Amino acid sequence: MKKFGKVLAVLALAIILLGGCTLKEEFNFKIKEDKHVELGLVMAYDQEMIDGLITMSDSSIDKADITDEMRWKYLEDQNKEDEDNNKAPIDGATVTKYSQDGWYGYVYSKDIGLIDDLSTEDKNASKIDINSDNLDKAKMFIKDGDKYKSNMFIDKTSSDYKQMDSYKSYGAVFNVYLTVDLPNKAISNNATEVTNDGKTLKWNLLEADNIDFEFEFKKSSSKTLITIIAIVVVVIIILIALVVVIIVVATSGKKKAEAPAATTEEKK
Repeated sequence: MKKFGKVLAVLALAIILLGGCTLKEEFNFKIKEDKHVELGLVMAYDQEMIDGLITMSDSSIDKADITDEMRWKYLEDQNKEDEDNNKAPIDGATVTKYSQDGWYGYVYSKDIGLIDDLSTEDKNASKIDINSDNLDKAKMFIKDGDKYKSNMFIDKTSSDYKQMDSYKSYGAVFNVYLTVDLPNKAISNNATEVTNDGKTLKWNLLEADNIDFEFEFKKSSSKTLITIIAIVVVVIIILIALVVVIIVVATSGKKKAEAPAATTEEKK
């Protein structure tokens, strides 16, 4: 992933002229049931900052006259500029709009391959910085049988993070997180927040100097899943068969009980 130097340059100008702003940046790794890994990034600004940037770019515009259409037009122009200059956060990503609780921005998502191709069995392998380029070629996991352990960290000694720390004193607010969505409950983890029955892990990237993302999970075998489905199907068939047998037996017994009564009536 490319770092967000341009975003911070815009923030610097916004802080000087607007007195404060808020940025949301959330990295995401989603490990799917089919073993594919999806890399995602949410990058968004609060409405106050967007409106301020619009008025900065065109002093003839009054904040009270700014509409959602104008806000999206501004962001689309910025996004197009990044793509044209090869500065998109994730190369080759699918881009969708992000609009939630007063935030405006984009979600970038990209399938980076199968988890086995992103894993190594070397337990002493060097850790991978999630800010690195070419994550689709990196060994981000250590595989041990059917278990996968994170081999990722984030280096916060870069100038980007130092800038963020300095901007905080001027009123800037940053929501910067990493979330990991697992197909099964984590065996262990050091996440800041755990939800979804232990399958969604979240780290606040501004809480510590450098962060090792520690988590381990076990991938369910597709054979095990097929076996479970087969057992369920067999049980359902057996239950249906039992119901049919009970109905047949009950119907047969009723007919036998009615037969003598009919014979007695005929004799009279």
